Formats: sequence, C-alpha cells, structure tokens
Amino acid sequence: MIEIIIYMICAGAAIGFFAGLLGIGGGIFFVPALFFLLQKEGMSHADAMKLSIGTSQAIILFTTLSSTLTHAKKRSIEWGFIRNIAFGLIAGAIIGPIATRLMHERLLGILFGIVECLFALYFATLKPDRTLIEIKKIDFPLITLIGFVTAFLSTLMGIGGGMILIPLMVFLHIGLKPAIATSSFLTFLLALVGTAGFLVPTGSTEPYSIGLVYWPALAAMAGASIITARFGAMATYKMHRRHLKLIFSFLLMFIGIWMIYKATG
Repeated sequence: MIEIIIYMICAGAAIGFFAGLLGIGGGIFFVPALFFLLQKEGMSHADAMKLSIGTSQAIILFTTLSSTLTHAKKRSIEWGFIRNIAFGLIAGAIIGPIATRLMHERLLGILFGIVECLFALYFATLKPDRTLIEIKKIDFPLITLIGFVTAFLSTLMGIGGGMILIPLMVFLHIGLKPAIATSSFLTFLLALVGTAGFLVPTGSTEPYSIGLVYWPALAAMAGASIITARFGAMATYKMHRRHLKLIFSFLLMFIGIWMIYKATG
C-alpha cells in the first residue's frame, strides 16, 4: 500500500504540472494512472475503472482551483464565455455521474480513448486562421447544448473537459492562452458538480472509498498536484503557442490509444 501511495504522489505531481500548463483538469492523465495503480493494488477491472473516473473528478477539483487562481491573477479568464456556457455545463455535470454508474467499464474505456484520439487529431491540424464562427454570433440554446454535451462526456469519463473546451474556444476565436485560463475555471466548476454526484454511496465493498471516490488516491494525488499545477499555469505564459499545441495533441493521442488497448485487451 505504501509503495502505491508513493507512486500516486509522484504521478499527481507530474500530472498537476501538465494540467496547469495546458489548462485542463488532468483527467486525461489521472484516469489512466489511477486505473493502472488500482489494478496493481489488486482491484478488479470493473472496480478500478469506475473508481478511477470518480476519483479523478475529485482530484481535478483541487488541481484546477490552484491553476485557476494563478490565471485569475493574470486576468486571462474570458468571463463572457463562462456566463454563456455555465448553465449547460452544470446540467451535463449532474447527469454524467449517473451514466457512469450504469455503463459497462469496458465501454467507458473505449469511449474515453476514442474521444481523446479525435480531439488529438483536431487540435494537431487546427490552424490559427481556421476560425469559422465568432463567439458573439452563437446563440444561447446552441452554447447551452455545447456546454451540456461537454460536461456530460467529461463527467462520464472522469476528465476535466479541457480537451473539449480548449479546442472549442480556439474555434470560437478565443486565443490559446486565454482559452487555457478560461478552461481552468470551467473545469473547476464542472468538477465541483461532478464530484458531488460521484460521492453518492453505491454499495461498493472497496475499503477507503465513498461512492466512486477512493480517498487514499485523492489525498496523495490531489495534494501533490495542487502544488505543481500552479507552476504549470505560470509556465503557460512563457511557452510558444505551437509548443503548447503539439504537447497537448501528442499526449491526447498517446493516452487515447493506450486506453482503447486496455479496454479491448
């Protein structure tokens, strides 16, 4: 158990930095890391998958709080976009945890991997001048629907939503760095609602868990990621846009392929 906790602390520190750097919750990394470590601890495939998703949402709550505060000090958050999308985002975050409990764990793993690969391809090929719609031209029903779908998929898979929100905001002509900053806050909001849903008791027999949240992993990974997410957020302002985009795309594709392999293997 001690060895697994040490691995969790190290993983949390590394993931926290990249989460802060890229403006994401880190779920695209937390879920696979937790899945691997919980299985290594002896959990079944089914329990490890669902506990990874629920615990990831809880960790994201703390990680994004740290990076959001850093971005807020830089005044990089697009509050207008947040006001437009918040209603749909909250509604989707309420329903997502319910769907997670009902879906088969292998289907969850495959869905997680496919979505990541699709967004990796989109983000890698996105050009600065490929903006088709100005944010001011999107009406409330459409942006609400986008927020709902984003939050539903994110909480369903235990991720923060940044891998959907950042490409969306870039598509809507919001700069990459403001998009990263805004994504941090929206991911915090999404994780707050999603975590509440995952804490509802499920009758699980796994010790040290409430609902689908595994407390030893939450304490170890969240504690480490809170510290490093702040440094990652600060590094965002020192890196070139192209480098950020390539890092984001590569990591999405790698984790996506790995999750599909694990779910079908």
